[in-house]
Formats: sequence, C-alpha cells, structure tokens
Amino acid sequence: MKRNCISAVENGKLKLEIFLDKSSVEFFANHGLKALIITVYPKETATDIRFKAKGNLVIEVLYFTELE
Repeated sequence: MKRNCISAVENGKLKLEIFLDKSSVEFFANHGLKALIITVYPKETATDIRFKAKGNLVIEVLYFTELE
C-alpha cells in the first residue's frame, strides 16, 4: 500500500503523533501543522506496526498508550 508522506520537519526533526483505530490511522505532525487520516482494513490477526522512510530514520522516543 503506497501513501503520501507527511513532511513537516522542523530543525531536522519531526514530532509525529499516530492514533490507531479499528478502521483508521490518524497522523499529526508537529502539533497538527500537517495531518493525514487514512482508512484501513487490517486483518483481525494483525499485531504489528511498521515504519518506513526514504533516507535515514531515527526514532528517538516511542510511546504507546491504549485508548479506552
């Protein structure tokens, strides 16, 4: 699946907040400066998340919070 990327780099860094739901993924870059919402239809057995980037990607901090 190919999607358009979010590009909102400030000082060489990107703060990216990602919200996952059963049928959507919402991306907010640098406090909402850029946003992307997509509809997804994952298999019920899906359990992983993958990150992919052109060039170098360094994830400095990664938090997961389960929403109720």
